[in-house]
Amino acid sequence: METGDRDIGFRCHICHQSAEQGPVVTLCGHLYCQSCSCTWVRPVHVCPICDARLDPRTGLLPIRPSGVRVATVSVPSFIVK
Repeated sequence: METGDRDIGFRCHICHQSAEQGPVVTLCGHLYCQSCSCTWVRPVHVCPICDARLDPRTGLLPIRPSGVRVATVSVPSFIVK
């Protein structure tokens, strides 16, 4: 399997393509690729599959496949007490 063809098992509910790059899931359980979430979900804050209202701040949750590391960020000492 070539690197470009790697499929992590997530399929977007809109375009039905592999959601390898930045998959997100709604609180109602529908999964989208990053491109479709920006085009169809974020502008209206409604799930296009079930019409559930989505909170603009917490309505989409990123999914990280196992083995993917997230960069750590240093918090300045004046913020941490």
